[in-house]
Amino acid sequence: MEPRLLRILQLEVVKQCQFAIMAIEDLENALKSMNEGTLPNGMTRIWYSIQAFLIATGNLSKLLWPPIPIILERGSELRASLSVEDNSCLQPRTFRNHFEHYDQRLEEFFLSLEPPNFSYIDGNVSPGGIQSLASHVDEKWALRHFDPETWAFLFRGEPVHLEPLVTAICELLPKSEKESHQLVFPKSRPR
Repeated sequence: MEPRLLRILQLEVVKQCQFAIMAIEDLENALKSMNEGTLPNGMTRIWYSIQAFLIATGNLSKLLWPPIPIILERGSELRASLSVEDNSCLQPRTFRNHFEHYDQRLEEFFLSLEPPNFSYIDGNVSPGGIQSLASHVDEKWALRHFDPETWAFLFRGEPVHLEPLVTAICELLPKSEKESHQLVFPKSRPR
């Protein structure tokens, strides 16, 4: 890969890492405000932060593991330059896709329900999972649930733990900052 392109891609990794960290800091502040009873904008702020984090994480995944086969080599070179393992927890985009394609997920969910089971739980934040709210509720009825004690986000009973993602991003940021700041100049002509 052309060295300048590699640096530009590394700079984008820096930016997406920064966005993800900002979203997590925002989530931490929102959860603290919720516990203190002073949360502005209610639960909207918490879900905004989770969504922003998952989208930034998804963007990192697309940079490091491009979805288009013709540019797969770009991803492997970028990962190698930043020492990102092929099996990194940053690779899957499932949860970003849940937010990105929420309209489809929502419609599929409602079409799968039969009366009188036409109920659902969405945008919930509570420790202990859905079962802590109501033991008779099937986790698949919960579209979006966040457990602030385990930092697990559930989508229809499918969990993702945010802490390993946060750790991976916090490790990736300094590496990508260091690599992206190495200036690449064209070779000078001999005199």
